[in-house]
Amino acid sequence: MNPIDISRLAWRTATKRYPEQVTFFVTSRCNFRCKMCFYVKEASAHELTLAEYERIAKQMPNFHWMLISGGEPFLRDELPQICRTFVENNRVRKINLPTNAYFPERIVPMVKEILEIRPDCFLNLGLSLHAPGKKHDEITGVPGSFERVMQTHQALQPLRRQFKNLGLSIVIVHCSYTESDMKELIRFIFDEMDIDDICIALARGTPRMAGSMSFSPDLYAQNCLFLHNLIHAHREYYFNLPFKGLFVSKDIVLRDVIFQTLRQRSFQIPCYAGRISAVIDETGNLYACELRSEKIGNLRDAGYRFKTLWEGTARKELLHDIRANRCFCTHECTNTTNILFNPRLYGRLSSTWLRLHTKGWGLRRR
Repeated sequence: MNPIDISRLAWRTATKRYPEQVTFFVTSRCNFRCKMCFYVKEASAHELTLAEYERIAKQMPNFHWMLISGGEPFLRDELPQICRTFVENNRVRKINLPTNAYFPERIVPMVKEILEIRPDCFLNLGLSLHAPGKKHDEITGVPGSFERVMQTHQALQPLRRQFKNLGLSIVIVHCSYTESDMKELIRFIFDEMDIDDICIALARGTPRMAGSMSFSPDLYAQNCLFLHNLIHAHREYYFNLPFKGLFVSKDIVLRDVIFQTLRQRSFQIPCYAGRISAVIDETGNLYACELRSEKIGNLRDAGYRFKTLWEGTARKELLHDIRANRCFCTHECTNTTNILFNPRLYGRLSSTWLRLHTKGWGLRRR
């Protein structure tokens, strides 16, 4: 990051007036039927067009971190152009892009196009993998989906060697269908795959199959501890990024916050949804958070003027409710900003970082 970006992040940490993390649901279309999927919607015929994204970008304040979601994002033919729009207009320098990894023939060229936008814009591509072998296929509802993930993983390796701004991660949803096999899966990933990071994402919202939410908080803690112990033992774990140790420490603190939230079913840390983070769905609806149904407004209706909605009464009322009722959840993306933009937690991050380094954990050299 250059001094301008660092200064803006420091100012946003202090003021929290505009978002630094924006999630874009670019499509509700998906070829999978995952049991624990929370975004179960009919495919919309009214997705925002590329021209509409360009109008939104030109009227939005700059933000650092773009999260893309869906649906399956790679079903949007214009995905690289959507990324380019915000990188060029809003100084986006980090993109998180999850995928079910079923279409290597689409994913690889699109990823290459995104990587070529700017060498200082880092892309974290997250491949969804939920269980070993055919059990993954059973969870996704698509035969052969496990093999497709492995094919996509292999097809991406030349890009990882070519582009320093590409990180490859595995996203595992922790739910009742995955929790018993997770240690086996994590060990398989460490032993058999060449990746930078593993994200354990807790099932949330109202999933396709309600039984997904019948998971064990204790098993979640055990699976996270198993992953943390492997991280301590592998110096080459994680993305080759500045402040790498800070972000690994953040992940460890994050999982502990989530576990305590699960165990106590109560507020743990202040929520900055609607302040430092925002969500825009595929039809232009603006939300503070993925898990709250209250719309701040619709960008089409507001003439694509993000600030008009952001500074309006609907968001102010929502923020009052979030603070007054001490809103809490287990969503990883929201809680990441809740940790990184809360100076009161920096001591906890520092002590976690020190514990990592006393175990000999160091910088990756790719």
